[in-house]
Order: sequence, then C-alpha cells, then structure tokens
Amino acid sequence: MTTETITYDWTVLDNPVVFDAIRKAAHRVARVSAAQLHLDLDDLVQEGSLLAAENAEQVHGWAGNGDIGLLVTWLWRRLLDKTKTEIQRAGRNTSYERATEVWETWQ
Repeated sequence: MTTETITYDWTVLDNPVVFDAIRKAAHRVARVSAAQLHLDLDDLVQEGSLLAAENAEQVHGWAGNGDIGLLVTWLWRRLLDKTKTEIQRAGRNTSYERATEVWETWQ
C-alpha cells in the first residue's frame, strides 16, 4: 500500500485575481445552499483556498490566461460537490418532508 502526499502551493493565493475567484465561487455556493445548510462564507473561502492551493498549476494557468470565468466555475463546482455531500448527510437526520424539499431544490 502506498501513501499519497498532497502538496499545496500557497503562492497561488498571492494572486488577487485567484482570491477574487475563490470569493465569487464561495458566494455562489452559499446562496445556493443557504436554505439547506447554514454554511459560513469564511469556511467556503477556506475550502476554495485549499482547492486552489492543491491544484495550483492548473489555477495559475487559468489566471495567467485570463480564464477567470473558467476558474470561478471550476471552484464553484468543486465547492458545490462538497456541499451536496453535506446536504445528503444532513438529510439522513431530517424528516422525509425536509429531505424531499432539499432534493427538489437540486433538480
């Protein structure tokens, strides 16, 4: 069995364009998931920062090429995937009606 080490390149966060993209993506996720979970915007920004630092080469490439929309969309989708998992877990501990309501918002 091998252990894979995750490396983070924190210099990606020095780019104000990247940090702005992280905040935009976090805001979008917070708006979408506000009814289902009480997610803290700062937590979403931290998650986005981790994603950017973990995928720094790709993020540097998008930011360097001016593909900010692509960067925001990529971050938004990754954050949304994490949020959906939390919503699904929360749904296991709620009523059937609440779980149905949450599911319908994602359709």
